[in-house]
Amino acid sequence: MLAAGRPTMLLARRTALTATRAGRRTLSTAQQTTTERYPVLWQAAALYCGGGLAVSAYQLLNADCREAIEKAHTDAWGARRRLEGFDEVLEWLEWSEAGVGCDVAPKLVRQGALAAAVDGLLSDDLDVRCAAAATLAGLTRDDELARRCCSTDDARAALVEALERCEVKARTPRLDVDLGNAQIADAEAWADARAHEATLLLVAANLAPSWPANDRAQLAKVLVAVLDATRRRSAGLDKAREQYLDQADAQPRVAKLAVALHDSALREALREVEAAGALLAHALAAATDAEERLLDIVRANAPDAVAHVKRVDLAGGGRGEARLPELMAALAWSEDAEAALHANFAAHLLHASDDLPEPDLGVASGLDARQADLLHRCLDALEPEPLLLASGWGVARRWYRHATSPYAFFPAAHQRSLRPLPQALVRSALSTALGAALLTSLYGARGCRYELRRGYLAESDAHQVAFSAALVSLDLAVVLATLRRAPFAAFPFVVWNVLS
Repeated sequence: MLAAGRPTMLLARRTALTATRAGRRTLSTAQQTTTERYPVLWQAAALYCGGGLAVSAYQLLNADCREAIEKAHTDAWGARRRLEGFDEVLEWLEWSEAGVGCDVAPKLVRQGALAAAVDGLLSDDLDVRCAAAATLAGLTRDDELARRCCSTDDARAALVEALERCEVKARTPRLDVDLGNAQIADAEAWADARAHEATLLLVAANLAPSWPANDRAQLAKVLVAVLDATRRRSAGLDKAREQYLDQADAQPRVAKLAVALHDSALREALREVEAAGALLAHALAAATDAEERLLDIVRANAPDAVAHVKRVDLAGGGRGEARLPELMAALAWSEDAEAALHANFAAHLLHASDDLPEPDLGVASGLDARQADLLHRCLDALEPEPLLLASGWGVARRWYRHATSPYAFFPAAHQRSLRPLPQALVRSALSTALGAALLTSLYGARGCRYELRRGYLAESDAHQVAFSAALVSLDLAVVLATLRRAPFAAFPFVVWNVLS
């Protein structure tokens, strides 16, 4: 009995061992298939986006900013109390812009933040005006909210008055090794004032497409005053730097480095003003050019219908004063890429002069400021440097997979691929470069995906959550499709956008 039962027991043990090994192989195959279908990077992105959407939806549905808006809307408790209210509103806007979830700007507008920001521009306190301008810049990023703000005469008048109150004759801080605390404080205040000017110009650029045609000349006048003052300050910095370099031969290297950093910070503040001013000039010129072409068509067919219509003159300036076309012609050669782009468009639309760089793609097509900016952002991803980085990484990763893995050229079904190694390297380089370029153009440091939210305004909180969920789902679908076709595109995408 024992001798007859032993083979049966051995057979049962071998059968159980075989089943266990088969189960492990099946589990391993299932895990490999799941990873191939849904890459680890996509799973991490889905977890991050899903968690961020859930948290932002919960906070949006339970947010109540009326107390902060009430503090920002009145001077009853003083300027400090008003600044606290604007700080709370700005925290909500920064949270909304930094996350991947819902946009809180429509709810803030429903609770009165737009009126509070417009009223803050009329304050006598400079800090309150700066906070109000920053709040208004965040609220008017949505196209519909910008149209609502621009539809009121009070908002336009407050913005123009705030631009007119900018100090166009403020003295440029001096460059010196022996800078005391007072001089450093003056330089910081000067840079803060330039940042305020840039913020106001950005708000005006958001409102420019909806700005009434009969009121654009006044906006162009204050724009010319700010840009002309910026040009004089830049020349003053050049002169101060030349004087310092003539006297700094005996200065130690550390002192020269400190002055160079000081000069760089001041010039960065001026470049921000120039970029925002060029964007506003481009928006004004594009809107005016489109209306003038429409008027030309109407005049050609029905000249009596528009006999009373006058062209809007954006040139401005009188004897001895700066003119907008001349300023745009000078900014078209700027070292700042964004300022040069919009100044180039504005100069060609205003017919500034013949001494201009070659027109960027889109001038002849009549693109407006936002469309031109989106086109430029997409073209930035196709520059040689990021493409070479991505293609080189794709070749290196495919070669490494070929050298270290026996299944480098085996599909999921474990059938031998007929593709030779050189062809696989070329395909990997092309797919990685195109995948990284797509991710950069959409989700990079200057990605155009963030502009999609501007074209749609969800009034209620429920609609905002639904729209955000649809947008996040579309993002995950694009990322998944890109990683399936270009699995090595994530690393060059992250590296290039961090470096840039």
